[in-house]
Amino acid sequence: MNLSNKKVIICGGGLAGCFLAILLKKSFPKTIIKVWEREEKEEESGLGYTIQPPVKHKLESLDLARSTQLFHKDLIYWDKIHIEAKGVTSSFDFIPTFGVTRSNLLAYLRNFAEELGALFQYNRSITPEKIENLRQSCDLLIAAEGVYSPIRQYYKEELQTQQTCGKTFYIFAIKMLP
Repeated sequence: MNLSNKKVIICGGGLAGCFLAILLKKSFPKTIIKVWEREEKEEESGLGYTIQPPVKHKLESLDLARSTQLFHKDLIYWDKIHIEAKGVTSSFDFIPTFGVTRSNLLAYLRNFAEELGALFQYNRSITPEKIENLRQSCDLLIAAEGVYSPIRQYYKEELQTQQTCGKTFYIFAIKMLP
């Protein structure tokens, strides 16, 4: 699909929506990209993310100078894991990994997308009543607003979407070592 000179609305200004806005603006600079985000600009929730080499390389391929700033300023790097249990410490080599807070990564991606020309609109909730009007106002409507997406719910028969919920148990703690 050639999106040159088209209008795209991305519903969801989280990581997926921001990353997609960057990729689309780099591929189709003349495309109008609007990103609708439910929250206020300063309201980000979540702790953070781990970034392994393939994702780091993808970010670098988009803009090396910009990503270098992120990786040197905002990220924590580790390549070893130390596990302490019952007074015994075990150490393991680990895939080189970076950690970043959700707010820093979102600010980085949003600023990047905005500098490329993506237009962010905050405090925009998506309701079933708005979906058809949104769809009619653009050439492509993209649902990137999470697992409980109103758009996916609205088009669930047409798209034949399914959700399966389950339990995931994990523990993640970082202790900065000297």
